[in-house]
Amino acid sequence: MSRILVVDDDVDNCTLLQLALTDNGHVAHAVASPKEAIAGAPAFNPDILVTDCCFDQRQDAGFQLARDLTQRQPGLPVIFLTGLPDYEVEKHMHGLANTRVFEKPLDLDAFLTYVRDLSGRARTGSSSA
Repeated sequence: MSRILVVDDDVDNCTLLQLALTDNGHVAHAVASPKEAIAGAPAFNPDILVTDCCFDQRQDAGFQLARDLTQRQPGLPVIFLTGLPDYEVEKHMHGLANTRVFEKPLDLDAFLTYVRDLSGRARTGSSSA
């Protein structure tokens, strides 16, 4: 399946997502900060990035992480997890493509279904998300 980089400063969320993704056949690597993600991404070479939107009181930190990693790895699908209102998310999404937003609290079944479908498209070479 897919190699998925999970970035969330909530340790419980990281653990839950890593276990759920692993249980569904993916290779998941979880880190607690954008800085750790940027440092480890080249070696891990993710197929999908899953990131919280807010870190250290910065509402744009997850979006900036996505920009940094997709600049290094064009086409990298990004899944944002957020409790932000829609208008805040829209404000920060400018210039980002191949993304999906899941609101918190997370519907884990819907999330895992989307990841499975996204992984299938990646394996068949389709680029639509």
